[in-house]
Amino acid sequence: MPEKPLLIFPTPTPTGRWKRKGGGAPKELVKPTNEEQRARLQPKFEQLARTLEAQTVRLQTDVAGVDPEMVLVFETRGTIDEFIKALRRMPGMEWMGEVDQDFPANEFFHYEDEAKPITGRLYFIMSNQTALVQLKSLWDNYYVTGERFPFGFTKWRDLFGMLNDVRPWGLRDRIEETGLLEDWNQRIIANQETIHLEIELWYRETPNQRATTKGNIENHIAEIDGEILQESVIGGIGYHALLVKVPIGVFNDLYNNNTIRLLAASDIMFMRPVGQCAVNYDPAAETIQEDLERDAPILNDPKIALFDGLPMQNHQLLNNRLTIDDPDNFQLNYTAIARQHGTAMASLILHGDLNFEESPLKFPLYVRPIMQPDISFGGTPVEYIPQNLLLVDLIHKAVKRLYENDGAFLAAAPNVKVINLSIGDPARVFNGALSSLAKLVDWLSFKYNVLFIISAGNSSENIAAQIPVAQIDELIGHPERLSELIVRYIYDNIRHKRIISPGESVNGLTVGASHSDNHGPFTLQNRINLFTDARIFSPISRFGLGFRRSIKPDVLMPGGRFLYRQAPGQSIDFAAANFQSLAPGIKVASPSAQGNLNGYRFTHGTSNSAALLTRTAGKVYENFIDTEELNGTIDLNEYFPVIAKSLLTHSASWDTTSRQLILRALSFHEGNKRDLLARLLGFGIVNPNTVVNCTEQKVTLVGYGSLSPEEGHLFRLPMPFGISGQVFWRKLTITLAWITPINPFNQKYRSAALFFDFPDQNLTQLLEVSRTHYDDNTVKRGTIQHEIFEGSRATVFNANSDLGIRVSCKEDASTFQERIKYALSVTLEINETVAIDIYNEIRLRIQQPVVITP
Repeated sequence: MPEKPLLIFPTPTPTGRWKRKGGGAPKELVKPTNEEQRARLQPKFEQLARTLEAQTVRLQTDVAGVDPEMVLVFETRGTIDEFIKALRRMPGMEWMGEVDQDFPANEFFHYEDEAKPITGRLYFIMSNQTALVQLKSLWDNYYVTGERFPFGFTKWRDLFGMLNDVRPWGLRDRIEETGLLEDWNQRIIANQETIHLEIELWYRETPNQRATTKGNIENHIAEIDGEILQESVIGGIGYHALLVKVPIGVFNDLYNNNTIRLLAASDIMFMRPVGQCAVNYDPAAETIQEDLERDAPILNDPKIALFDGLPMQNHQLLNNRLTIDDPDNFQLNYTAIARQHGTAMASLILHGDLNFEESPLKFPLYVRPIMQPDISFGGTPVEYIPQNLLLVDLIHKAVKRLYENDGAFLAAAPNVKVINLSIGDPARVFNGALSSLAKLVDWLSFKYNVLFIISAGNSSENIAAQIPVAQIDELIGHPERLSELIVRYIYDNIRHKRIISPGESVNGLTVGASHSDNHGPFTLQNRINLFTDARIFSPISRFGLGFRRSIKPDVLMPGGRFLYRQAPGQSIDFAAANFQSLAPGIKVASPSAQGNLNGYRFTHGTSNSAALLTRTAGKVYENFIDTEELNGTIDLNEYFPVIAKSLLTHSASWDTTSRQLILRALSFHEGNKRDLLARLLGFGIVNPNTVVNCTEQKVTLVGYGSLSPEEGHLFRLPMPFGISGQVFWRKLTITLAWITPINPFNQKYRSAALFFDFPDQNLTQLLEVSRTHYDDNTVKRGTIQHEIFEGSRATVFNANSDLGIRVSCKEDASTFQERIKYALSVTLEINETVAIDIYNEIRLRIQQPVVITP
């Protein structure tokens, strides 16, 4: 229990929300002339008409009277507000979705600075032949004959003027960057005869449309002797998918095969392999045998859930600490030695990094197994999501089981407030469009008021730095130069290290790995430590940004120092040297290859990071119930998820040394340096030791509440009079976090936007601080606004002064009726060598009515 606990803000004053003033005039985008648009796009519209006409002829030979459909992709430079309203005026067209995306400039669309990327949008529209004829007529009337648009159709004129391309959604769209071809190739090598696929369909508005869509796909699958194993429809996220098994030969000569109608079905949005959330391990890897006793658990009500592999529940560190709920009976096929990942994650959540002795969590951990061992590829067990299940459906049912009664079965763990997902789908790399799994996480977060903590994913490929052999010894002798070279390489190849699903979740807290652990001295052997600074990102971590260029991963936590070895060749590449068990790294419980249940090993990666942050959330919960001053002050059942989200982010910041290293390595970068750092470091590395601990020179206050649109809450931070007129360093950190409802059918997606501001505009007057981290716009794009202000100059104020902090709520993607829960964390700290007790000054002020000075 901390000597100086967190303080709770007094009840805020209701107020209206802050109305933001408009920004400066947008830079003028150079667009093609009408003549250029006609020359570029007229052939494309004619080709669309021919394609759909040919499809009509082909289908009507099989089914008389069918009206074929096609999904059209309109790629614009710039965006059009409320385009969906104009779309609905055209019978036969159905809006399927839209995605913002940055595009490189070209000769037709560019700014004066031709290197500046252009924000554009992809519109996805289902069209039948009648609607396509009308669309072609609108195009011809304006661009060929010069006639004006009919009333209500002028948005189409705006779209045509911004249009860079128009085309049908095709086979390449459905399968590229899904991992399908890579999975198919592995199965060919393994001589497998069938392949399991998730076929995600375009979500149609009515049950009859969805039934028709399923029927069409069912017919196509029957033609190739396949079968549908499962169907899942989740209306809250616009998800309709089929799990199918088809002969592996379907994908032979894929792009030239015109005889398989399944591959050309316009109802299909994506085809993906299933079972891709895989965890590899070496069953013969070295494990440590030790006796590590810990105190017994005290409470019996789980507050944290782990969805992962099945742990070794009889391990001495896990015995009597797990509530395992296995309704799918996955444990039948789980040998003891295969229980690797779940054991490691449970160990980390309950005990932390075993390199350092910490007290275990006082309550048990709820565990839902969602993986099984698989030996399909070469005989080495790999923990997989079973290929006979849809992952989105599996997670949906697992979360629903936590909180809802189902017939004779009561809710499995209704008081769980945090769910750990230390898994990810490497076949679904974030490319600007949210995955269905991320949408599910966001929807469930709000529906059940729970915080998901998610790993960003690992990328352990070789680092092909191609250093001449003659230079390697010199670089190893100057580790800062080697580190700069590696940072440069990672940044140049960051496209291949993007976060994986569901790490792009808007409501979840996504965790990347820092290159750190608690292990002491170790022997390098033939390995190389690419980063000697432990306060930087891990070279195997994945990076952001996230949806609509929000900060992702949100934070970093220790993932274990990951070492490399020299790959053979004329130049030096670096290959993974200790992905499995060698020190250094995060020390976790593990089944032992030698038959002893109580083994331990060293692990590395973002799974560790997410589990350690989840543990920190558990420690925050314990702090609220163990601290006399805090116990009972907050309804933790309602507000702990947002309080944890705010506090866990609140202690994150950029380390000065790593920030300078990155800026030196990327000195050529001419863009926004704060966005650059956020892309690699997120909000920074969390310091668990400072999340709930205050000192005489550092005080943290927590506020919370709920807001409807157009409402605001005003919090007042009393200014400690002792610092008035003093010259020394001071720092103000403010973190606002919330969980939003979502609108999966709107490009903005996030229904509720919250933000804080200083209504009295006296931040400089009272503290003389300015923003030192993060870009002011970037921090407002997600569901966390985390800001740091620092300064050293003296200011003078009176004894009753306070700093007003207003939290505002507005609608973003759509209207909503629910009140939005939020938490606000505020820390004021001064140089620790200054003998001024700001903690008690503020504590005494908030215990009495604040006098507002005019």
